[in-house]
Amino acid sequence: MILVYSTKSKASDLMGKYLIDDLGFEENGTLNGFERFSYESTDLIKTDSELTQMDFLDDRFKTDCFVFLSRHSSNKEVPCLTVHAQGNWSDTADLGGRPKTLSVSAPAKMLAVLTNMNSVNNLGVDVKYEATHHGPCLNTPSFFAEAGGTDSVEHIRAFAKIVAESVFKAMDNEFYYSKVVAGFGGGHYPIKFTAMALDNGVAFSHIMSKYNIDNTDMIEQSLTKSDIRPEEAIIEWKSIKSSQREGVIRVLNSLGMDYVKV
Repeated sequence: MILVYSTKSKASDLMGKYLIDDLGFEENGTLNGFERFSYESTDLIKTDSELTQMDFLDDRFKTDCFVFLSRHSSNKEVPCLTVHAQGNWSDTADLGGRPKTLSVSAPAKMLAVLTNMNSVNNLGVDVKYEATHHGPCLNTPSFFAEAGGTDSVEHIRAFAKIVAESVFKAMDNEFYYSKVVAGFGGGHYPIKFTAMALDNGVAFSHIMSKYNIDNTDMIEQSLTKSDIRPEEAIIEWKSIKSSQREGVIRVLNSLGMDYVKV
């Protein structure tokens, strides 16, 4: 596993520094041009690039997973702690990655970090999945672990501490999950899917929110772009129109994928 933090973001920088100053990562020279810190078999690399623009990582590193330590941006400015996979469902790629392309996700590891966030969260803020969005586009399994929602949160070390500790606890552990699924429907913060994860150990490969649900040509990627193939699809039934449900189900049936409605 390789952890990545960026000096471009105060929150990300605080997360990286917490791993170094408090959790035992030690300076270990450079790795492919990046300043490196190491703890046992895990490397932490420092960058001054935008994390969403690091599509080149596949060509520079060999690892089982990248975890991006990141700030979280929210138009509603609600403080929270989140995890999510990367990818663009539509023809645009305004925040990195490639149009109509998902990255390979790491559902079990992502669930582990989400669960750890929930267990150590002492700040009274929500812990939740986000729907799959933005770059970088990678074939190596990867995901984002984030804190933020407001400009002030980005500068609060207590938020960075939760993300850093949650990722640290997930390093090189056995990753429990009851099943791996792909999610369809719900909002950008899919409340029902997060509850399924935290209450029942359901790990999501990718989540296509209701805002992208008409991009049914992307459904196959949500199943194949995962280091553990989903065994079924979960549809948040009432969040999407009946015609949209029919479109999703038609593709799932063609792919031989069972679905459950919630």
